[in-house]
Amino acid sequence: MANICENTISITGPKSDLYKKLSDAAEKGEFCETIVPSPNGEWDWDFSVTNWGTKWEPEFMDNDVSDESFGGYCQTAWSPPLEALATLKKQNPELDIECFYWEPGMDFAGKWHNGTDEEITISDFPMDETKLTPLQEELDGMFDIIGMKKMWEDDEQEEELTEEDKLRRYWNSTPEDATDIFFFTTKESKLVKKFGKPVDGKWVIETYETAWDEEYEEYFTVPDEATVTVYDDCALPYKRGTKVYRVEGDVEWLYDAEIFFNEIDNCGSVWYVKGENPVEVFTNKALENL
Repeated sequence: MANICENTISITGPKSDLYKKLSDAAEKGEFCETIVPSPNGEWDWDFSVTNWGTKWEPEFMDNDVSDESFGGYCQTAWSPPLEALATLKKQNPELDIECFYWEPGMDFAGKWHNGTDEEITISDFPMDETKLTPLQEELDGMFDIIGMKKMWEDDEQEEELTEEDKLRRYWNSTPEDATDIFFFTTKESKLVKKFGKPVDGKWVIETYETAWDEEYEEYFTVPDEATVTVYDDCALPYKRGTKVYRVEGDVEWLYDAEIFFNEIDNCGSVWYVKGENPVEVFTNKALENL
């Protein structure tokens, strides 16, 4: 699963015809492609990382467009789309382009403005608002970094209370005679938007498995399905009450790039052995018995 980099982009200047084009491209998932087209119109990892600054197209959660500006919040994989913005600036030197970004998983955040990139290390970010530099103040205003760091500290303190219990099932290697239960966390609204409302607390999703045909020497697809069931309280490294989604059937569906990047916040697995009830292991009943 790719680490998510959050970005806030602002573009202003006398280019009213460009802003509508960028807004339409953002909604279609073609923002970087519109600025720096891929060779032959086909996505390529090396090209994207080198020329966009990130390996996939940004996913815009919102964007505002007018005759005088374009701006929006988006998420990218691992890093901000600075190379694409740099190319846009070269193509349109009269524009004022700014991008605030942060990627807590890789411990960096920063501000890019018309080609100048200022980056900071999140772990070195002061917890005292009175000690912030002007750049840190801007970033904290954008992403509430101090608030997020406080929340992480609270989570770490809570995890310390049950770390010995959780080590048994969540961080150790799966024993040979054990079976994995795969799960993920997300906002339920994302699943509802993509797959509709759940029926009896679950979604049954049609999927396809790719297989190789030896006779014709080509790939073909075989219909399959994944069942996603929601649990409101689980014996997982999350606060009680967190909704966690269990995947059964086509587990490979969980690792589809589009699903991984757009619909899932975090994922993992927990194991159980013969004689144990997998539902009890998955819920807090198991945690109480460890």
